[in-house]
Amino acid sequence: IFSSSTEDAFVHQRCIQLDKYLQDLLSIANVAEQHEVWDFLSASSKAWILWEL
Repeated sequence: IFSSSTEDAFVHQRCIQLDKYLQDLLSIANVAEQHEVWDFLSASSKAWILWEL
């Protein structure tokens, strides 16, 4: 189902799908009101830090 394709068309299509998913998700009031959701989605979120093993 999932592949490691980096083909431009594949990546572009996945970006479109992700954008639609996030828009749909944030259209749900209970989700959009959660500070944790906005923290996770922010560019400065600690969720984006890559931890060294």
